[in-house]
Amino acid sequence: MKWKQSKYEGQFLDGQKNGEGTMTYADGSRYTGLWVKDKRQGQGEMTWDTPEGKASYKGEWSNDLKHGHGRYEWAVGGAYYEGGWVEGKRSGEGVCQYKDGGVYKGTFARNVRHGTGSYTFNNDNCSYLGAWENDVKHGKGTFTWEDGTKFSGMWANGESKAGTLIEPNGTTRKIA
Repeated sequence: MKWKQSKYEGQFLDGQKNGEGTMTYADGSRYTGLWVKDKRQGQGEMTWDTPEGKASYKGEWSNDLKHGHGRYEWAVGGAYYEGGWVEGKRSGEGVCQYKDGGVYKGTFARNVRHGTGSYTFNNDNCSYLGAWENDVKHGKGTFTWEDGTKFSGMWANGESKAGTLIEPNGTTRKIA
């Protein structure tokens, strides 16, 4: 059967996609997995063609949206996200490797870093461990530079505020 120039091969129940099946959409994207009442539901894999190459998602679906545990791979630079999804958005615990090689491990909400997590920068071996809000450092956290110098304290909207600077030799300085 065809839907709007798309092609479905698989099981049906009462005239609806239901059970195992593969849908190849008119734009070339493809979903293989479970269906319930014409919606992606349960385990499945979706691939998309993008200008940079092929992107994919493999994991759980609910009501036609990524929902549960899954892995999304972007088309460029080895970038991926693996972790929780709620209604199509990254949510809960997860790991995201960005195309620049930086890695975030922690909590997501509504598709952004939000909660507690660590970010390790790829190019300069610096890292941040602490609170995030709406994708920026916000709250209590520690930033560590490549030479071992640390700032531990409060952050607001991605900027360090009051805290303590700790040098590699153990010298400390209060920052107000």
